[in-house]
Amino acid sequence: MLDRVRNTPQVFGASAPAEPSGTDESSGTATPSPATALPPGQGPTAGGDGDVVDLAARRRTRRWGVGLTAVAAAAAIAVPTTIAVQVTAERDRLREQSEIVSEMLVDPDASILRGTVEGGGQASVLVADDDMFFRADDLPEPGAGRAYQLWVVAEDGSVSSAGVLSVRDGETASLVQGVEGIGMAVTVEPEGGSEQPTTDPVVVIGA
Repeated sequence: MLDRVRNTPQVFGASAPAEPSGTDESSGTATPSPATALPPGQGPTAGGDGDVVDLAARRRTRRWGVGLTAVAAAAAIAVPTTIAVQVTAERDRLREQSEIVSEMLVDPDASILRGTVEGGGQASVLVADDDMFFRADDLPEPGAGRAYQLWVVAEDGSVSSAGVLSVRDGETASLVQGVEGIGMAVTVEPEGGSEQPTTDPVVVIGA
């Protein structure tokens, strides 16, 4: 027996032949099917003749897509948020201005001066100490590329700019604080405003 074993060639590492898929007749249990080998060149390894999927490139593309989507979402949120902040700031400014004007109106030394705007419209100035509140209604359009500019008139006749007026539906208002003056004037200037008046005033009040 030992001589037969020694003289019989031994095969190491060989796999036992797989049973065909189906039911083992002796035990009645199903036996698994062997894995099917892929033909050469059709595996997932690079260098074959088949299609090779670059997983790294696909991941980079996905990251860029996610990044662009995040940027677009952030921009969509930022625009209404910016508008909301601007609206809130303007509301707060108007509320504060309204409170100041209310205090000016109850000042026993306050006075209201009125004038007619050349070309149409009425203007008035509420004066209390060194604060002035200018208001005008029914103003005509100043013309293309032109704007109304408000000036504070000093006692010696000199003027200082109080800014370009924002007119909506012919109405405008502007609060000027801490500037000594005896009146206000309005001229029509280039839409960006001027350092000194370049036209005759359309209205002068109190000076």
